[in-house]
Amino acid sequence: MTIEEIETRSGSGAGFLVLVEFTGDLPLPQAIETPSPGFLGSSGWIGVGAMEASLRLVHFEDQAAAAEFLRERVENSDEPPRTQAIPPTIHHVAIQQRAGKTLERADIGSYLTSFRVVAAPGFGQVAAQDIEETLESLQLVEGYAGHIQGYSVALPDEIWALILWNSPPVLPAPPSGDEARIEHYRRIT
Repeated sequence: MTIEEIETRSGSGAGFLVLVEFTGDLPLPQAIETPSPGFLGSSGWIGVGAMEASLRLVHFEDQAAAAEFLRERVENSDEPPRTQAIPPTIHHVAIQQRAGKTLERADIGSYLTSFRVVAAPGFGQVAAQDIEETLESLQLVEGYAGHIQGYSVALPDEIWALILWNSPPVLPAPPSGDEARIEHYRRIT
């Protein structure tokens, strides 16, 4: 499946994401000389405003392709592992639906809003429906470029929404409490 086919696709089974959150600046990626089957691309994002974090997003056709890609990277790497004062946090997200541009097709300098909510056990589907309704309304907002919605494979009640913007987003501040988090990023790679 080509990136163009993924970009125009909407609905279920739209891929798999590996989100790597870093504290501080985004480390340089290792060169991807010959991507493995199922690899669709990657992008690098840095936090905007007072946020001192960055994201590396890696997009795959499915979870099996992600697992194989990561296995190959570890087994075939001659470089010593890079260490950081604070290790990255890695999230594996099964994409349920998407619309508009893909993350790897977003322009350098464009923006991303990351929204994550952890619903009470068994209420992930309810939270996902609420987020889906919000995403549908955001498509009418000036600057909207696309979105991805999915859930954590480790915790199905953890719902993710990634919203792409052509200009800085105008959204409310994150809700208080530990159950929801909204962060904003700008694409740098």
